[in-house]
Amino acid sequence: MLRIGPTFASPLAGVGRFRRRLWRTPVLQVAHVWHGCILLLATHIIGCWRCQHFAARRPPLTTYLDLHCHSVASDDSRATVEQYLKFVNVLRKRGYTIDGIVLTEHRKFDFDVDYSQLASEYGVMVLKGAELDTCFGHMLVYNITPGLGKDIDFGDVKMDGRELIKAARHHGGLVVPAHPGRFGIGLVEYMEQGESFDDVRIVERVNAGSKPEENERAEELCQRTGYLGIAGSDAHLASHIGRAVTEFRADIRNESQLVEALLSGEFRPMYIEETAATPVG
Repeated sequence: MLRIGPTFASPLAGVGRFRRRLWRTPVLQVAHVWHGCILLLATHIIGCWRCQHFAARRPPLTTYLDLHCHSVASDDSRATVEQYLKFVNVLRKRGYTIDGIVLTEHRKFDFDVDYSQLASEYGVMVLKGAELDTCFGHMLVYNITPGLGKDIDFGDVKMDGRELIKAARHHGGLVVPAHPGRFGIGLVEYMEQGESFDDVRIVERVNAGSKPEENERAEELCQRTGYLGIAGSDAHLASHIGRAVTEFRADIRNESQLVEALLSGEFRPMYIEETAATPVG
């Protein structure tokens, strides 16, 4: 008969059972919870420190605005205004700076919509404009007044872009051609066909929704003509807000002040990453 010799337990036998019993002790469970809380608190403190550190270094009397974005009020956007404001605060915790956004809904402007309560709740400025279709491409319109709303049919996708520029100026507003380097619909396309735009002084030089080569065309346009340039995210999703912003050397609180700051020429376009290392002016 085959005899089976004695078996010997491994030195590690029972360790797993011991660890499971040890884990059930209230002391270790509480310690594990506290460890997680400490990590979360440390992450929050570091984020706040980065924001305060940049705030201490940012130039005085500056305002950083995303001048081009769309909420669900536009037919091709999935983001609500509140989602945008929440993500702006995410960007701030990452060490970037952005003071507000300008909603530029497609082919419409609602005078009755008021975002002041949301803006106050999240600490983010919300201004309103529009992006209109014209016979010379898309145009961003700032400081829209009731008078301009009466003179212009915002839903007319074939409106004369030159007439829009004149009407906006007459009513204290300002028109800026959007994504001028975009293939097929940008201002560059029409200028290459021989069109001239004597009333244009500013264009959207950086559009975070455009292809790199399209922004390069916009950059070349500014260098060739002397146009000044703004920046906007052209966001249609919450996580895209603030990808490009315009830095103003002015304290802006409303649409009228925005137009004044644009007319002053004291601004520059930038990507959000640049706001984390902006030198003191």
